[in-house]
Amino acid sequence: MIKPVKEFNNHTMGISLKPYIEMKMHHFIDSEDFNCVSIIPKYNRNSEHSNREKTDKLFNWQRPTATLINGKLTIECFPGKDYVNNYYSLISTYLIHSNRSHIKIEVTEPTANEINMAILETNIADLKYPETVILGTVEQLQSITNTEWIGDGPFKMSRSKNIAFVGCEFSFWGDISKYVAKNIIQKGANKILYVGKLGTMNPEIEPNVSLASGNISTIEGNELAWNSFLSFDENEIDNLYIGSHITLASVMQETNSWLIKNKQYDFVDPEIGQMAKGTISAKGSFGYLHIISDNLAKKYDEDLSNERKKEIKEKRTKANAVVIELINGKLKKST
Repeated sequence: MIKPVKEFNNHTMGISLKPYIEMKMHHFIDSEDFNCVSIIPKYNRNSEHSNREKTDKLFNWQRPTATLINGKLTIECFPGKDYVNNYYSLISTYLIHSNRSHIKIEVTEPTANEINMAILETNIADLKYPETVILGTVEQLQSITNTEWIGDGPFKMSRSKNIAFVGCEFSFWGDISKYVAKNIIQKGANKILYVGKLGTMNPEIEPNVSLASGNISTIEGNELAWNSFLSFDENEIDNLYIGSHITLASVMQETNSWLIKNKQYDFVDPEIGQMAKGTISAKGSFGYLHIISDNLAKKYDEDLSNERKKEIKEKRTKANAVVIELINGKLKKST
């Protein structure tokens, strides 16, 4: 399990970690009495939805649901080993800092088969995939295909002849993304481009105005390299960085001591290595192009705790315009 953060000043986000965690908490944790928390791998939209779910997005807005029976609070996460452990760390940290560390927390990890089956029980296999699929923060990039979103379920698609954007209403956090990518390739796609956000260990990079790409990630101690089907050059545009990446299951692990040991990497997030692994295992090609959303090595005013602020959204809109320009210039030529 991922350890709780007992002291905020031991984490790279510092005191900003507190509001970041608060955004993730189901309202039952504050509004109800319970003596035990059970975090389980279960996708159940019939249970109590969190009142902190985002309402201004098409995708990545669903959060774990909850039930409360006889003093036992059950938090239901979409099945993923990284996801349930991430929520263990989030909740245990929150309870420690609200003087409730005595409350027992249990975690049930899903098997690989359970994760894959949970993906297959959605509508992922019902969509008709073209050669190239773009995953991630696709809602902002839809102008490239300029077609309606279709799909009866959590997965939706907007596609042209050879390119499709695929969005998902739940979070395919960490190793969940491996099975999402694998199934999309197995259902007919050949290439996956992941467009999202990540953190950097380079203190000189300002958040929300720069982009990151590369073709290597260290995942669970093993280096994974791939031939990216999109090749970017740092000299092509301003504020584009090509570098090495490490896949980490949770932001909660990004402590100061972890940073000291991993300064050799340029970027970190929970999905890139996992998604590359799933794509490659199904004989597909992978690439990523991310907005750099936070800096672990230097404190900036902007981080993951305040990314919903108007000025940060405006910066990301400008960064996404550059992403659209790069995709139009590179991806369309290759399809």
